[in-house]
Amino acid sequence: RRDEAESAYRRAADLFAGVGLTARARRCTVQLAGLAVQSGDLERAESLAADAAALDVRDAGPLGRAPLDLLCVRIDLAAGRVNEAADAAAALLAACRRRHAPWVRIEAEWLRGRALAASGRSEDALLAYQAAIGHLESYRGGVPPDEYMAAFLAGRSRLYEETVELLLGLGRRAEAFECAERAKSRALLDLIGGRGGGAAGLRSFGGLRVQRLKRRLEAVYRRIFQRADEPDARSMRAVAEAQREASVLEREIGSILRRRAAEDPRSAVIETVQVPRLDEVRSRLADDETLLEYFAAGDRLHTFVVTREHLHVVSSPRLEGGVSRVLARVHFHRSKFQR
Repeated sequence: RRDEAESAYRRAADLFAGVGLTARARRCTVQLAGLAVQSGDLERAESLAADAAALDVRDAGPLGRAPLDLLCVRIDLAAGRVNEAADAAAALLAACRRRHAPWVRIEAEWLRGRALAASGRSEDALLAYQAAIGHLESYRGGVPPDEYMAAFLAGRSRLYEETVELLLGLGRRAEAFECAERAKSRALLDLIGGRGGGAAGLRSFGGLRVQRLKRRLEAVYRRIFQRADEPDARSMRAVAEAQREASVLEREIGSILRRRAAEDPRSAVIETVQVPRLDEVRSRLADDETLLEYFAAGDRLHTFVVTREHLHVVSSPRLEGGVSRVLARVHFHRSKFQR
């Protein structure tokens, strides 16, 4: 419902500006420009980005400016200005290097990776993608606010997909297989967490402590989100203090999870992404067994064919109707041999 969303953001921007909340008016204008990028209207997106930049938000720190900076990177990418996009993303990462803001780093590294890949710097792009995945998997602060929501959610699927495709393009099939497994592990972890599957973890080492720490961490991140774009000195001090507190809490959670993994590896699975290496998968196959691993990435379907000795990858257009029909036939023929 894009039209309704645009109308709501426009009204909100006018209302915020009318009562002097310039920073929030700018956030709404940035959201409007983001919708224009999604719809392919780059001319309007650039005009709205200029309007947002013109709003006078004095003394806004790097976190306050980050949504607009990320928007400009997305516009540069969509317009084919890949070198400018890569440089702008790197500048934002440098500006936020002393600030605990993983939701910014997830999107900035991801966009930087896209820009580098588009400019032919595949190895550098891979490092950026891997950094984005690392920030995503270590982030335990709950769902971020609107301006980072799309990247955060897409990071659970599209980020892995692009990384797999980049690895395949580089001929690094084993790493592509392991990244595909990592994506599925991440998705399963999210599914278990979303359905309350963490009950077993609560009974294990530090389970209740981890839950309490996570609740505290989410409250701290909410404080950061709410005040990150407020330019007054009091808000900036509060954000800096909250960032330090978030960093301490994340380290404590990480420490407990590492100790849990050592003492009870099975319960630790519900908290961290754990992926077997290709060699380990091969070692579990018999000489006459073959593993077929399917991974959908954008409009492509990649099939990893794994035996004890070889790894082949077959890529084809993703025709969901056709795949469904083939799978139905496979299940039918398999059922004939099941007792």
